[in-house]
Amino acid sequence: MSQLTDDELMSRLARGDQRAFAELFERHAGKILGYACRLVGDKAKAEDVSQDVWLKIVKAAPSYSGSGHFIAWAYTLTRNRALNVIRNAKRLDEAIAVGGGEEGMDIPDREELEVKVMNLAEVERVKQEIDKLPDAQRVALVTWLTEDMTYDELAAHMDTSVSAVKSLLFRARRSLEEALGEGS
Repeated sequence: MSQLTDDELMSRLARGDQRAFAELFERHAGKILGYACRLVGDKAKAEDVSQDVWLKIVKAAPSYSGSGHFIAWAYTLTRNRALNVIRNAKRLDEAIAVGGGEEGMDIPDREELEVKVMNLAEVERVKQEIDKLPDAQRVALVTWLTEDMTYDELAAHMDTSVSAVKSLLFRARRSLEEALGEGS
């Protein structure tokens, strides 16, 4: 079955062939999970996103158009689900901040924080600054950096124009340079 294209496997999945699902999962589960993890920044949340995406893939199999771009479609499902998770987490954080829900949080003491390696602190700082970017800029930047896509591929993946992708990437890089340059 490994010689079949993704579209052929989706067609078989639509007819109830579980081996087709197993083959698709084997081919793409790692990519989808990795992409979700880079977007949401948390492995447990990424696993939930990935599981939701695979459920959507199974449910959508009968209506899948078979356009030859299964992985781009799966990445779009992943991106959309990840953005929903990010938005919901931001709403929860805002609700906790308003409600003063910090009681009972385990906060490391100063000595523990000072023990951290400087490079790890810088990596964390970059991650934090990336997390502060608007959703579209963050998705464009993370996808472009981690998936090795061209501007054209990224534009198709994000369902936007090449000029919009270039603009998003330019603004994201400029924002990061400004934020990271202030403390350096």
